[in-house]
Amino acid sequence: MFAAAPFQVHTTMSAQHPTSHHPTGITVEIVGTEASTQGRSCDRHLCCGSVLSEDVVVRLRKVQVVMKGKEEPALAAYLISDGIDQCRVGFLPRHLIKHSQFYDGAIAQVTEVYSNTSTSPSSRRKFHHNKGCCIAALISDHAPPDKSTSREAKRQKTSNNNSNKDEESYDTE
Repeated sequence: MFAAAPFQVHTTMSAQHPTSHHPTGITVEIVGTEASTQGRSCDRHLCCGSVLSEDVVVRLRKVQVVMKGKEEPALAAYLISDGIDQCRVGFLPRHLIKHSQFYDGAIAQVTEVYSNTSTSPSSRRKFHHNKGCCIAALISDHAPPDKSTSREAKRQKTSNNNSNKDEESYDTE
């Protein structure tokens, strides 16, 4: 039969254009985890953010929300259960919206949940100010490819199409 080729990953790193815009380990705050507005309530939970605890995995998504009668972009965090996006549990801070192309689709794991009983005064302050807050570490990303990578992909696709045409003409003759 056929011998399986080993799986190979080709990455190119340069000082100016790394392939991963947000390496794993970068942390973000998820705010509004104790609020039940803007879709943070469902049939199963009165407040979906209350299910957050250490090691819970969330997916970040760019969404549109209505604030004071005006539609605005936001970066929402969705609970992942059995590989499926479930409840909206919070949002990333507004200042990160300008970087939404790097966060949209990224997966993060909760590393710390702030509460009324946090030992740090600043953690308690953040909890109250943001109506709930937690810290999550990015464990994957969906960063857009840089131009050199997309050019290389196009070149490889073109060469594959040409080799397929050669094979087709060989088979038909």
